[in-house]
Amino acid sequence: MSTNQYLMAEEVAGKYCTTDTSGVAVSEVHPVPDEWRLRNVVFAGIRTKQLEVKEGTAYLSNEASAFFVSQLAAATQESIVLTPGISRRELNETGFYKKAIVFSIAEYLRELAAATKAINDKYAQVGGFLGNPVTDVEFGGKNYEIPYREYEHGAIYVTPHGVHEVHGAIYQKYVALGAETGFLGFPETDELGTTFGTGRFNHFQKGSIYWSPATGAWSIHGHVRDKWWQMGAERGYLGFPVSDIEQVSSGNVSFFERGSLVRTFDGIMQDYPDSVRFMTNLEGGNVKCSTEFGMNSRGEWFFKGHLHNAGFAGNVTTVATSPNFVGEGGRSFVVPAERSLGGTLDSEDRNDDWDQKGQDDFIRDNWGFMRYASIKTVMKTNVTVGDVVKIILPALAVIGAAIFGAHIASKRWCGPVWSMSRDPRTGETESHLGWVLVEPNEPCPPGYQ
Repeated sequence: MSTNQYLMAEEVAGKYCTTDTSGVAVSEVHPVPDEWRLRNVVFAGIRTKQLEVKEGTAYLSNEASAFFVSQLAAATQESIVLTPGISRRELNETGFYKKAIVFSIAEYLRELAAATKAINDKYAQVGGFLGNPVTDVEFGGKNYEIPYREYEHGAIYVTPHGVHEVHGAIYQKYVALGAETGFLGFPETDELGTTFGTGRFNHFQKGSIYWSPATGAWSIHGHVRDKWWQMGAERGYLGFPVSDIEQVSSGNVSFFERGSLVRTFDGIMQDYPDSVRFMTNLEGGNVKCSTEFGMNSRGEWFFKGHLHNAGFAGNVTTVATSPNFVGEGGRSFVVPAERSLGGTLDSEDRNDDWDQKGQDDFIRDNWGFMRYASIKTVMKTNVTVGDVVKIILPALAVIGAAIFGAHIASKRWCGPVWSMSRDPRTGETESHLGWVLVEPNEPCPPGYQ
């Protein structure tokens, strides 16, 4: 067919009729055309310039391929004329009944015009951060149901939930995941700021993309997103995502700034805080000491150790440990243990063990710094706790120091268990031993038994 002709598939006389034994022509039921499929083919033709629209009529362009023509014919299952006229009509010819269908594209053109206006209005509303348009209005999605237009720095989509823009790093991530044809589907919001302005996000049909300056843009969806939201999203101890959801041997995992969420193949969801622990051996006079101090991104900590007095006289030994970090107002975290030891000449035991644990928001709120801080541990005999605190804390922090003991010693800790975390600074994944605190009568979470 040449350009500027109406598009018609070849009609064959008698194609839609049969003849009975008496020789009388009998009409057949004509197959109903797939109008949704036809709509998609027409939009695809307009989008790829294989159809030209002139005065409400669609013509084949010089760009039309044989494959496109075959798709169009298959979608109609009938002789076809593209015109803004009547949607269908019945034609009678000599001796038999035949149906020809004339499809209107006027509805399609009205839809295109409405989408173009909605996109232009949105573009005028959001300002120039999207840049200049780089495509015409196109139709995307698995069924070409979503009109959109691409710009230098993003895109605008017309969806059942409204007209929404996606831009910047979130848009780049969205495109990398297949955009509107990917698993996220079309956007359901514009790009919005998080509660405290620490990052940005867009919600989509089946998930979200979150971005922060420190972590970049990552997707999160399904049960993992639901659990993360229940835990306070980026305001919770986990912080922002630092990975898409990945499959591991035990199930699916999503890494965050300060831990991970794992959904096992049998549907169990478990959060794993990022954690560190330190082992120290000390010796002073006749006393030897070994300690272990650990803390995690939930703000939970433990401090335990063993003391042995090899001297003749008993004493009171104080051991304290503190991360080398000073927060706002000169505040630091220090946990002491004061123990009474017997000597060779005493009836009191010369060995002593302790195991203290607790939780403090100071650790949780400053985890980004405390995670990478070293610790200082000091042991002194026959001195007060206050004396040891003055020794262990930086001079700047002495006045504002907060001293924490075993103030929730009734809780028990579950673990340790091996878990994995991803360093948001380097992107490297590392394994570590983690643990969590639970109430005395509560079972340990899955994976911590």
